[in-house]
Parts: sequence; structure tokens; C-alpha cells
Amino acid sequence: TLNLVIVAHTSKGKSILDDLSLSEQRANLIVKMLSQDYGIALQRLEAKGLGSFAPVASEATAKGRQANNRVVLIKK
Repeated sequence: TLNLVIVAHTSKGKSILDDLSLSEQRANLIVKMLSQDYGIALQRLEAKGLGSFAPVASEATAKGRQANNRVVLIKK
């Protein structure tokens, strides 16, 4: 009965629109994987892409950019 929002983030790329598109693609890929590989019903999953709007680390280093490329599962 658990419902999840899969939220994908990116580091800063070429443009905000590119970042949003990439993060949406990542979130949708995780939803697809959870549904196909683990049998979780699609109606229990929601994909959201936030692009680079919520960084957790500095974009000044490769390690920081790597940390900003992430997927978070949130209980709905």
C-alpha cells in the first residue's frame, strides 16, 4: 500500500530545460524499473524531475556535481 514519488535531480548542465528534461527521464526510468523488475504497480509510483534546483553540494567540484546527480524516493 506504499505510494512513492521518485524525485530525480541533476547537477547544472547546459540549460535549465536540459536539466529538467534529464531529471524527468531519470525519474521515469526508475519508475519503469520498479514496475517491470520489482512488480510495483504503476499507480503507486509518481515521477518528478527537479533538474538542478535543489543541490546538496557545491557545483565547483566533480564530487559535488556527482552528489547533486541523485534520485530520492519519498513516501506519498
